[in-house]
Amino acid sequence: MKTVKAAMRPGTSILIVGAMGVGKTTTARVLEQNYGYRRYSLAEPIHRVVETAFPWLKDEAKSIRRTYLQRTGAFLRSFVPNPILRHAEAALENSTGPLVIDDGRTVEEAEWARERGMAVVVLTCEDDERRRRLLARDGALPGPIAFKDATEQEWTRVQAPRVDTTHLSPAEAALALLAAIDL
Repeated sequence: MKTVKAAMRPGTSILIVGAMGVGKTTTARVLEQNYGYRRYSLAEPIHRVVETAFPWLKDEAKSIRRTYLQRTGAFLRSFVPNPILRHAEAALENSTGPLVIDDGRTVEEAEWARERGMAVVVLTCEDDERRRRLLARDGALPGPIAFKDATEQEWTRVQAPRVDTTHLSPAEAALALLAAIDL
């Protein structure tokens, strides 16, 4: 796929899109710690619903919780207006500086971000490296159904600059992301 660059002004908020294990949250944390961004996760309201509805999952590995998170996310995304984006809208409005929003997965989320003047970047990673990262982070891989979830497929339709994180450290991924959007 062709790499696209978008020229953005400094201080522009960013939405990071991609599949699980590509480094969305890790890269967002580097931007938060080193570049003055405040981090918000689109998954935050999904996690809150899962914690409330399924409290017995609290101590389970993320590989176990993943299916619940994906199904809950699909359910929430089915509402109009989308409550996930309503929460993100509030975070964006209340932010005193640039926001980096991680865990973007859908075309709707990318379009929402662009409508608000945000930069959108898609992170990618080779499958073997993604699985290695997931195993290191979560202690186990999610079941095969998690990899086939709609959110693990739809991000591929997002038209935005792409950064392959396969061979990059988190700091290098953050710099590559900023370079991809000309910040």
